[in-house]
Amino acid sequence: MELGSLFMMLSWLAYRKMYLYSWIFIGAVRVEELCDFVFSVPDHLSHTITVAIATAFGCQGNHCYKLHVEKKVTEIINRYPPEQARIELQKQGGTSVGAAIGFLSIFLALVVLIVAAVQK
Repeated sequence: MELGSLFMMLSWLAYRKMYLYSWIFIGAVRVEELCDFVFSVPDHLSHTITVAIATAFGCQGNHCYKLHVEKKVTEIINRYPPEQARIELQKQGGTSVGAAIGFLSIFLALVVLIVAAVQK
């Protein structure tokens, strides 16, 4: 359950081209894992904190997405003439399966590296 919710949240953020939020999410989870290791946090508390991070991002996801889209649209409209803005909105809008896969790959690579470091 825990890993599934993390993967889904990260995938959704990256799929929606919210790259900054994707990095923040990865960072929050990695910091939590580092704290678990340094402070020997019990597993049940660690799982609770990780699920809380995913839940917090999940609860705020649509709001963050709305702000992200509004900011991008405003930037494009202010930067380009009307016809070019329409083309640029189509180009920069939409979703990215590649980004979702890429961020998941980065996340999994970091999991492997951290597990390997902890086991040494």
